[in-house]
Parts: sequence; C-alpha cells; structure tokens
Amino acid sequence: MSIFANLDNSNNNLLLNDLENRFGDIYTIRIKALDNDENLFAFLLEKSKYSDTFKAYFFKQAANNLIFLKDEFLKFLNLRLLSNSYTACANYIGLSFEKKQEKFIKTDGDVVLNFPFKDGVIKGGQTKDEQKLNEVFLNNILAKDEIDVLFTPKVISHFELISQQNSNQNSNQNSDYENLLQVLQNENPNLLIKANNLIALHTLKYYLQQRKQKVKLIYIDPPYNTGNDSFNYNNRFNHSTWLCFMKNRLEIAKQLLSDDGVIFIQCDDNEQAYLKVLCDEIFGRENFFECLVWESGKPFGYKATETKWPRIKEYILQYTKNKSNYKHIPIYTFEKSSSGNDILCGNLIKAKENKVYSMDFIQGAKESYKFGQGQKPERLLEIIIESSTNENDLVLDFFAGSGTTLAVAHKMKRRYIGIEQMDYIQTITKQRLAKVIDGEQGGISKSINWNGGGNFVYIELAELNAKFKQKINAVNDYNEFMLLAKNLDSKAFLNYKLDNKNITEIISSDEFKNLNLDKQKQMLIACLDANMDYIPLQEIDDENYKFDAQVKQLNNAFYKINN
Repeated sequence: MSIFANLDNSNNNLLLNDLENRFGDIYTIRIKALDNDENLFAFLLEKSKYSDTFKAYFFKQAANNLIFLKDEFLKFLNLRLLSNSYTACANYIGLSFEKKQEKFIKTDGDVVLNFPFKDGVIKGGQTKDEQKLNEVFLNNILAKDEIDVLFTPKVISHFELISQQNSNQNSNQNSDYENLLQVLQNENPNLLIKANNLIALHTLKYYLQQRKQKVKLIYIDPPYNTGNDSFNYNNRFNHSTWLCFMKNRLEIAKQLLSDDGVIFIQCDDNEQAYLKVLCDEIFGRENFFECLVWESGKPFGYKATETKWPRIKEYILQYTKNKSNYKHIPIYTFEKSSSGNDILCGNLIKAKENKVYSMDFIQGAKESYKFGQGQKPERLLEIIIESSTNENDLVLDFFAGSGTTLAVAHKMKRRYIGIEQMDYIQTITKQRLAKVIDGEQGGISKSINWNGGGNFVYIELAELNAKFKQKINAVNDYNEFMLLAKNLDSKAFLNYKLDNKNITEIISSDEFKNLNLDKQKQMLIACLDANMDYIPLQEIDDENYKFDAQVKQLNNAFYKINN
C-alpha cells in the first residue's frame, strides 16, 4: 500500500465502523433511520462510545427536545467510503430544486444553483498572484470536525499602530506598546489584516461579537476567474471551485452585516450570471437591490480592433441584509461624458428640467491608484460608500488589494476593516494607508478637503503551518528542500491521517524520491495539518508557542477578553 494512502481516509470511519459493528451493513442502518428506529436512537445517543459526537452531528436541541437530523444522517451513510473532499453535488453546474438538488430543472419558483463541491469548503491559500494550488475541498458532513477547527478564532501575533506620530518619526518601543494597548482597549480601531480571508472572516465574527459590532457596508472586488487573474487553481472544476470559493466567503460575510447592512460585489461578464443566482440563494432574491454598471474603460486603441464587442464595463451586484431595513442615500452629481456633455450619475436624480431619472450607470473616473490590473478609482468607492453609510459606520473589504476601499473610507471618516492575504499588503496596501494618514492629495482628497489624520492597526494572524507551506513553495534547491522537510517533524503540525508515520520516514521512501520536485512539494504540504495553518486563540497559553506577556495582553484587549 502507498504510504500516502491514509491521507485520504476520514476519521469519521470510526463512527461508521461503530454503527456497522452494532447493526450490520449500511443498508440496514439506512432502513432503521428511515423508520425512526428506537434502538438506533438509543445507540446514537447513549450506548455508542461516540455518543457525544453522534449527538453533535445529527441532533439539534429544540426547547427540551432533541430533533433527529435524518437527512444529514442519510447523507453521512451515503458517503460511507468516500474521502473528506468528496462532493455529493453533481459534477456539472445548473439550477435545481432547493430540497432535491440532484434533480435539475429549467424553471421553478424555488430554485438554487448547484455545482460540484457546493457542499464543502475551499480555503484558498495563495500568498502570491502567480501561485497555482491544488486545494482540498472539505465536505461539510464528513469533515465537520476539521471545518470547526479551521473556523475557530486565531491568535494575533503581530500588532502595529500606524498614525501620523509613528509614521513620521521613530518612537519609543514602550510608548508604542502603551499607545497600541490604549487604542485596542478604548476604541474600535480601523484594521488592516494580513491573513487568509476565509479564516480572518471567521476570526472577525468572534471579534465583532465580543465588541457588539456589526458591519454596515461590505464592498469586495474578488478575482473574476478569467484565467488571467489571481484565482489560480489546478483542477478541472475551476468554474465550480470559484463558486465554492465565493459561497464560503459570502455566507460568513452575511453573518457580519447589520440588519440594515448592504454588500456590493464587483464582477465581470465571466461569472456575473452565476454569481447573481448564488447571491439570490445566500442573501435572498427579495434582498437584491441593484446591478450597477461601471464604465471601466473606453473603446479606444486595441479594444476598438477586437473581433468581439469591446469590454468596457463591469458589474457591481448590490444586496441588502434585509431590504425593509435598508435606507439608500440618493446621490446627485453631474459628470462630463467623453464628448464633453453633462451626464447624470447616481440614483433618482432630479435634473434642471425637473425630470427624474433612475440611473444605474456609474461613469469611470480618470484617476486610480497605480497598481496594475484591477485598479479602481476612488470616485467609484466614494459613490458606493456615500450611498449607504454615514460617518463612523463600519466598512469591510476582504479582498482589500491596493486598499482603495479602505483609503476612501478613511478619508470619508468611516471606520473600516480590510483583509488581504497576498504578500504585497506590506509594500502597497499598508504604505498607501500610511500616506492617507499623512495627508496625500490623490483620488478624492482635494474634492473633500482631506488633510490627513487618524490611525489604523495592522495585524497578522499567528502562522504555524502556513509559514512552512510558504517556505516549501519558495525553495528551489533540492538539498535545502530536504533539510526543510526533515525539520517539519519537530516544528510543524502533521496531518493526523499519516497514521503515526513521520516526515523523515516518508521522504526516505523510494516512492517519494521518484517524484519530481513539484510533486514532492505537493505531497509534503499534504502531510501538514491544514487546520493548523494559524494558531487557535484557545491555545495562546500553550508553552510550545512561546507567546510573551505583551502578545497575550494585546490579544485580550483585541478580543475584549476579561474586560
């Protein structure tokens, strides 16, 4: 047997083996479940040595009663011999009945978007645009324990307060710490977070709960899955991977929104139609508010010579948490067209002739932050933020990129949280916000008389296996690679599916040695526990991590623990 075979075996087999040892084959167990058999219930809740796990997986409390989640239990039995990354959804994409997703339809009053791996989680672990990954999909039923650990709040290992004082001069380390602690204890600070955005969003859920806060506006400009952007995944389900990637993030994003909150999602023709149906399912079709069209370019130059219609527009889908609670703020502006004529920009704008226009077209501005592809003008974000928020409202962008959303929010006196996992966060995003604080005059600064001020806190989640994965992907020398691999046994958290094998044993095998370096990297990364990319907050006192007293105190202040 291959030494890698156990990497695909689920720990949930223990539960299934326990059931089979008591009742026989899976078909017998299915019949008992369908019949609500009392002996099966007694075993699941009392007699099995895994009763606590069965109860947590397949029962829910309602008043003083336990309700058996029969559909979840039957799905669990159906996936008997399949790995944690198995998908019960069909391997093609289409519309289906909400309660019978295996049956595809053309029209119906209650439909959802079905796609491979919809019933799972994809973490998305890139830190560089050029990286291509073979991501593992964790099934929501088979890998419940792994997903629960993955989404626990994490330790913050690095804190940095950026303000006019410490951006312009060298300050005392002790005073920096005291100032930072005071901000975390007494304010709800602006945040810039370097981390995987799915993990960070679940950490933010705990952070916001502790501080009794909600997000008023979310704006995201995710990768468009064009094949030329940062969404790089090596699998034949690239389209469904993108949908799963977005579904995981939009579901937790919805939980962070206030009841009168709103989300804006930018996209292009490549995925707009599918994203609209997915958002209808997550936010509710009744909460769809608008599809804005942004003029992202002009039909000049090479675009005018294309064999298809030139692409000069992008879309921004707008959904509310609850449309009945949301209050849209009309914006009245005139813009110059390319021919020099006045055009209206905004919603329900009253023109000079006392005519009322309903506009959903936003003209592209000439300025933008220099960041290569995907650059967005500050004027676009000003319109979005002004339409839905007031001063001191909280704005979130979990695909922060160069930081345009955060820069505009800062200038408009909104609070904000930005998340970016790419390495350029240090050299581009963070530096841009520091310049905003110092009073830079680009973008909307002059039109709103921006002169600088304010602060933000830059933080990084405490990495464990994530930093080893980065080192594995970066190394190109074979000897350095082997030395790094040998150190993993003592320094990294290994996948429990290795079945008591260690890294040294694996890399010494002929099977491993016969692989090329890229395959060896993939297998080595597979040997690491994906749930321990970042260190859970509940383990901050573990002596193995050596967190000092200051880091612990800052985490307590950040999460409002013992306050």
